[in-house]
Amino acid sequence: MPLLRFTPTFVSCGNGQPGPYEPPNASPDPLEGGLYQENLAFITRAKVFGVPLTTDLYGPGIHNWPYWQRELHRSFPLLEKGLGVPVT
Repeated sequence: MPLLRFTPTFVSCGNGQPGPYEPPNASPDPLEGGLYQENLAFITRAKVFGVPLTTDLYGPGIHNWPYWQRELHRSFPLLEKGLGVPVT
């Protein structure tokens, strides 16, 4: 983890509760709840090492394409900066 202290990192995660992209009456996903806890642990540890983090712990949501696509767009500023894309 110490080597990441020079690497801007984007972390996003839902908590496994049904979110805006799930059908009505969807059940929580316990696996996603566990992944959320793992992300919290990673963020806590990364902060100890001074990793430059951008986080989006967006609450209700699971691991599927609509959330991934939304988070990819949210990560664009960090990715563009890393790639040297001029800000417009």
